[in-house]
Amino acid sequence: MMSVLLVSMLACTPTPSSTDPMAGAGDAEPDIVVAADLAADVGTVVEVTWQGVGDLAGVPVEDARLVIEDGEGEEWEQDITTGRATVWGLAPESDVRLTVLLSVDGEELVSPTRTVTTGPVDSDLPSVDLSGGDDRALDGELMMTTLIGATNAAVVVDGQGRYRWWGGLGWITPSARARLSHDGEHVLILPVNVDGNDHTGLQRLRLDGTLEDTVVVEGQHHDFIEMSDGTLAFIVRSPRDIDGTVVAGDKIVEVAPDGTTTTIWDGWDWIPFDGEQPALLGEGWLHGNALAFDEASQTYTLSMYGIQALAHIDRATGELLWLMGTDDSDFVNEHGGTTIVDYGHQFDFVDGGLLVFENGDSTRQSSRAVEYEFDEADPVMRLRWSYEPDPSLYSFSLGDVERLDSGDTVVDFCANGVMVQVSPEGEEVWRMEGRLGAAFGYMSFLGPAGSF
Repeated sequence: MMSVLLVSMLACTPTPSSTDPMAGAGDAEPDIVVAADLAADVGTVVEVTWQGVGDLAGVPVEDARLVIEDGEGEEWEQDITTGRATVWGLAPESDVRLTVLLSVDGEELVSPTRTVTTGPVDSDLPSVDLSGGDDRALDGELMMTTLIGATNAAVVVDGQGRYRWWGGLGWITPSARARLSHDGEHVLILPVNVDGNDHTGLQRLRLDGTLEDTVVVEGQHHDFIEMSDGTLAFIVRSPRDIDGTVVAGDKIVEVAPDGTTTTIWDGWDWIPFDGEQPALLGEGWLHGNALAFDEASQTYTLSMYGIQALAHIDRATGELLWLMGTDDSDFVNEHGGTTIVDYGHQFDFVDGGLLVFENGDSTRQSSRAVEYEFDEADPVMRLRWSYEPDPSLYSFSLGDVERLDSGDTVVDFCANGVMVQVSPEGEEVWRMEGRLGAAFGYMSFLGPAGSF
């Protein structure tokens, strides 16, 4: 339900002088009209606008800032020089204090502070159960993920299990990944599209939850990257007919801001296909499922569940720099074997290590987070940390892991609808579980409110 707050704010100004742009206007103070509207689809998003009226109408404003106090003890500023700003990631049903600061002819005009109350959480979003302390949860950051199941949506949650934003509720297909765009003005959502039959493409949502556009690449699935210049990179199915059987490999395809597509790498050109390897029916031979990009080295790393491997790829040349896993692995485990990751999904390179969510197989029926010592010059991967819950959880699909600045690790057992934060010693300090069979997608950490 839309709520509108319209207030006239009398700004504090210096007494007019011969050099003051308001000189001769009499004793009347200039005023600022501020409107604050809750977004129709997302009640935790506030659209704020202002305009000068009366004596302030038409007076050039050098700078305008919006000061937000969110009722959670956080305060930040946003630029509102254009006359409009979107405030989002707010707690539901909370009082938010808004103050406009204008810079006019070198003087700062400060409006009175007004308050707007955010709306409730959408009733279609599933409830979550929490255990552990709020003070340590997620290191105080907000986290973006997706909901998969009876309710499909992209969401932002906090350590108290509150939904701070949601989008695509009721109309997106099951999606593994949602990311905040580099411009900070959109949320990008990609369907899982395991079988390649989902043609909806990447959804680009405005912060008010409305759809702006889509980016469709035939066969895109699981994960994507947005670069600083707006280029998008996708994992894309690459099928071939092998003796009458269609086998789906994977490739990395970039889409430039102007829509130009470029194939960077195709697994068929670099990884030998072994007909004896068990291809996943309808999902393919490689089954790429997680993609990372390093801006400094201009390299991609692709996780491939189907062959239990990671590939490190040069963006400019498409060269396979190293392969971790399979008989052609450039690395071995501590026992000399070439299987390093036991059917993995998301991963991260952290402090000389490789952190991975390891699904395990249907025989083991137990998933875990593992961290290996990693040095490209040393082929031996040595296990230095792991976490496996007791009782065990088996996430047969998806899975993610994130190392926080505090040293804690968040492990996302996606298919189970369980996220667990554990200490370096493996102690569980926080847990969030989705009700009604809700599963989670991959995680993206945004930082505290107002930092993104």
